[in-house]
Amino acid sequence: MKPLLYLIEDDKFLASALSEELSDLGCRVEIIPDAGSLIAKTGRAPNFVICDLFIPLGTLPMSTATRHAGRGVEALRRAKRKWPKSRLVLITGMPSLDAQKWCGENDVTYLVKPIGTRTLERLLGVRNLRAFVVHGRNEKDRKKAVSALQKTNIEPVVLMLQPARGRTVIEKFEAVADTCDAAVVVWSPDDFGGLMKTMKKPQHRARQNVVFELGYFYGALRRRSGRVVILEFGEAELPSDISGIIRINATKPIRNISSELKREFGHLLD
Repeated sequence: MKPLLYLIEDDKFLASALSEELSDLGCRVEIIPDAGSLIAKTGRAPNFVICDLFIPLGTLPMSTATRHAGRGVEALRRAKRKWPKSRLVLITGMPSLDAQKWCGENDVTYLVKPIGTRTLERLLGVRNLRAFVVHGRNEKDRKKAVSALQKTNIEPVVLMLQPARGRTVIEKFEAVADTCDAAVVVWSPDDFGGLMKTMKKPQHRARQNVVFELGYFYGALRRRSGRVVILEFGEAELPSDISGIIRINATKPIRNISSELKREFGHLLD
């Protein structure tokens, strides 16, 4: 039996496009126009409920005391009580930290539009989570990071192992990075560096490509998403403006690193 999915989206074009993609991925999709119509549904409990943040209220009575601007939060709150085993997803084209926080506290997946096919595949469990492995020249550290990811049931993606297909390095990097859900940065002390015209001893630093690619994923996946993690292999200087990115001590055994990765990426693995 195909999984049943309720899609609450009042934008008819977007609803049709999403419904078509979800159907192609093996779901039976029912498009629902408003919050009231969702809660009025009877019969078989849905496997998934995907709801836009800003939807019409319909016949659903709503408390004026709610602190969330979008009706989607209220609709999912009630859907959670009605179908406690259903997977709930909140989608929006207008990111809201308030709504994102509510989702995190209530085991609801939070997604920002546009939502690509790969994200839908992850949502439906069609494929494993994919993590881009940013690394320098230390092959031993890279292999340890790959092993820790595999132990966590996350697919590691190493750029140099992917086919070039006539692309430049940056073209290949962008194309491969776009297929990944997260990034794990192998921060190993591969280089030396220091400020000009100072007497300070040069410090261990990560390779320049590692710093560049960390910045790329910092912007592409956003720091607050919890999708970028640094694995620290030994002491290496850290740029002051990356405070807030998750850091894991990777000198520990693989099982410990794997356990911490599972905890940090738990919101993506569920």
